[in-house]
Amino acid sequence: MDWYTLAFPSADIFNKIKEFEKRGDYNSHLDDCDPAGSLPVTAKFPYVPGSWLRFVYWFRHVYFLNGFTKGLNKKIYHTRIEGREKLDLVKGAIITCNHYNIYDGLVAKWVFGKKPLKIMTADFNNRDGLLGKWMRASGIMPFSTKREIVASFTKAVEHHLKHGTSILFFPEGSEWWCYEKPRPLMDGAFHYAVANNVPVVPMFVTFSLPSEQKEGSKENSVVLKNKDGIEMRNFTVHVLDPIYPDPNLKKKENVQMMKEKNAQVWKETYEKIYKKKLSY
Repeated sequence: MDWYTLAFPSADIFNKIKEFEKRGDYNSHLDDCDPAGSLPVTAKFPYVPGSWLRFVYWFRHVYFLNGFTKGLNKKIYHTRIEGREKLDLVKGAIITCNHYNIYDGLVAKWVFGKKPLKIMTADFNNRDGLLGKWMRASGIMPFSTKREIVASFTKAVEHHLKHGTSILFFPEGSEWWCYEKPRPLMDGAFHYAVANNVPVVPMFVTFSLPSEQKEGSKENSVVLKNKDGIEMRNFTVHVLDPIYPDPNLKKKENVQMMKEKNAQVWKETYEKIYKKKLSY
């Protein structure tokens, strides 16, 4: 299987987005989340893998994931990174990012380089088969609202943050392929930041069309299209300033404050890059 083809959307993606926009539903999944092909997530999921499993994951990185991630970011997305140095300001943070592609977690991994990063995902992303093996090796932390799983997940978040591993959250809640506008944010990422007294580092990814690159531009101008004629975008990852909890605020106030600041810097980045006001 050509795993790179999964980076492209279905032919009806833009019509689906328009339908959801019309009804003001910006956080729902565009497609039904079919649990078929997914493994059940239990409290025994290896959120903190032991030594043998770490070796297995390391092998899968060496054998496949490292090369695939490099090819994805250099040849498919032509990923550019701005502000990467801001990651040096923190160790063990909550990372937020807009949710725009099936492989956006691997884009974040590319940004982090050798810095450790875990990826919070929905439970249906605990896939069966080879794809699931690659995803678990990449560091996914599937979340479920079942009480015993929430407890295991929460304990693992605390463990990783204390040991200097950052955790990526997608607070928009659902993937909308290369959707330019920042969408309303949910509380989860900010709840875990406040609970563990760590900063949030917002990342916002913007897109450009290779076919529209001006002569002399440093961006990629090689056009890649799928069988439906949909052109792949170039990605630019903007790593923004860390947002810290305020020790003078109560927990709920801190969650709200950090969420609002995150939304504001995403909005500012959107308006700066696309040169237009954010409106819905």
